[in-house]
Amino acid sequence: VSSIFIFFFSSRRRHTRFLPVSWARRCVQETALVLRIKRAFYTQEKFRVIVVKPLLQAYEGDLEKNPLKLLYFTYEQYTIFRGSESIWKQLQDEGINPEDYIQFFGLRTHGIVGDKPCTEVVHVNSKLMIIDDQKVIIGSANINDRSLDGMCDSDLAVVVEDQNQCKSKMDGKEYSATIFALQLRQKLFQEHFGLENELNGDPLSDTIWKTIQQRARRNTEIYREIFRCVPDDTVLTFEQMKIFNAENNLELYSQLKEGIVGFAVEIPQKFLEFESLKLQLFEHQKVFKEIKSGQAVSIAVSYTHLTLPTIYSVQISVVAVSLKKK
Repeated sequence: VSSIFIFFFSSRRRHTRFLPVSWARRCVQETALVLRIKRAFYTQEKFRVIVVKPLLQAYEGDLEKNPLKLLYFTYEQYTIFRGSESIWKQLQDEGINPEDYIQFFGLRTHGIVGDKPCTEVVHVNSKLMIIDDQKVIIGSANINDRSLDGMCDSDLAVVVEDQNQCKSKMDGKEYSATIFALQLRQKLFQEHFGLENELNGDPLSDTIWKTIQQRARRNTEIYREIFRCVPDDTVLTFEQMKIFNAENNLELYSQLKEGIVGFAVEIPQKFLEFESLKLQLFEHQKVFKEIKSGQAVSIAVSYTHLTLPTIYSVQISVVAVSLKKK
């Protein structure tokens, strides 16, 4: 995971644990995050995860013409939503609705440039985790071997455990949060989801959970109506994407823009669902030329297989792993 920030909230704080990275690397079939959600489901515990990640990786060109951009998108989709080993599929196989426990969002903004309405993806490049309004992990370190093995990139991450406590709410009960974690989380919720005042209190509140989902969905619908921007769940093929991109309704911008609250939009689950997103043989060499030497180390293993979906799933789905080894 190279660009992501995550919020974890549990009604049983003592059970919010982080597993050693070495263990999680071996856990391709059933990741730490999936195991934690299953435990919450079977113990009827309130446990929620909010993940903010890039809608698309910030590589030059569009998906159809840039195999590296398509590669990252493919891995992320099969890790989160598609295939037998995805987070969604593993939970659904247990009779669990993933959206009761975990949500993925991207960020998008809009404005007027040269008298013309436009929109752009806000590229998330933060590495941040906030746990139970108590602890914060923040830095430049990615959740991969390049950053965590200590022999490649010069990355740094710190665990912030503030000693200054304040009264708060968690799952409707009195709760002692740390000032730094609580205020940082509230500022991010305010900025990305437009949550103010009482709506920005108890992070396990069903009202907050539903409000975040509804606002991200409404934002997504408005951007779709005005800009016809991708990725989008209504676009299932590259051919549909060409038609979709050509049918914007910029004249609706002044009428609909006030309905956009915050920056959050949904991560699409079905975008390009009917396309084969596997790299063709002739593209492998091209991709390697575009990957920096450090990046190639962490993903080269994937190129020994032409069926990509499963082998890379650990890279995104170990988001429940701590950078702090016990």
